[in-house]
Amino acid sequence: MIDDAGAQYLAEALRNNKTLTTLNLWGNEIKDAGAQHLADALRNNTTLTTLDLVDNQIGDAGAEHLADALANNEVIVIPLSFVSYSSSSIHIDGRDIERLLHE
Repeated sequence: MIDDAGAQYLAEALRNNKTLTTLNLWGNEIKDAGAQHLADALRNNTTLTTLDLVDNQIGDAGAEHLADALANNEVIVIPLSFVSYSSSSIHIDGRDIERLLHE
């Protein structure tokens, strides 16, 4: 399983990426910190065309980092179904359902 530390190493490699076009990180343990590392690396990446982050543990902060990084990048596609399950809550698209139900 790739966690935040692993995502940081991947981010370092992506900064200099000139060949990889698809990266599937589905079903890992990447959280907000890992998403931030990836977002920082992807701000100016024009080689990667698909990044799959489905079924990780990315919350609001991580989703915001990714959205900010990719706001002006028309090349990268990230599936929008960030879904993670834990014993205390369920997150979908970076929003805590439990919190939404009580608003």
